Amino acid sequence: MQTTTVEAAERLRSALIGERAAEAAKLQALVDLAVQYRVADSSGEYATILPELTEKLVPVGGDGCPLISEFFTHELAALLGVSVHSATKRLHHALNLRFRHPVLWRAVQELEVVAWKALEVAKRCDDLPAPDALVVTDRWMERQHELGPGDALDLVDTLIAKQRPDLVREKERKQLKARFVDVGRYRHGVMQLYGQLDVLDAKYFEAALMQIAELLAEFEPSGACC
Repeated sequence: MQTTTVEAAERLRSALIGERAAEAAKLQALVDLAVQYRVADSSGEYATILPELTEKLVPVGGDGCPLISEFFTHELAALLGVSVHSATKRLHHALNLRFRHPVLWRAVQELEVVAWKALEVAKRCDDLPAPDALVVTDRWMERQHELGPGDALDLVDTLIAKQRPDLVREKERKQLKARFVDVGRYRHGVMQLYGQLDVLDAKYFEAALMQIAELLAEFEPSGACC
């Protein structure tokens, strides 16, 4: 029997919902496991013989998140098949979403907001104290459904700037202090150029490069390829 267009569209819609539900469930399981994980040592033997193995609870998430066993990220890395660094970053963002953005977390679990977008919102709010993160999330939730993904994430930056302009200015100051330009090593006929510039200098630099490229194009051999 030939599949109709409507049936195929419905199967696609069902698969997309299932995908969104699976991502939400994965986040829930990750956070539950992190919060519950403990190394059992009822005998106290480790504390007596090897004090350095005594389990400690450490901050992995941001302001407002619970402490996590120092051994958990190693277990998580093995479970996910990634490096400890990568596992720690994933856990950090998941914990922040769960405990610093409860309204947004609930929206993910109810399949109203996709997991990747919610995690990106939490990531952009990393530097905010928990109360400010709550305010930004609440205001973002009021408008995000009207916007496409790119505009929705731009809205987060706008709301953060309005809520804590002092933090934004401090971040800009640090970024400007870290400006640099570096020319890489020669390899296979090319060299790479790296840099971090303030906005105006970057625009001037781009314009100068375009002007030089146009001048050089006049002298480019006709048989050369780009």
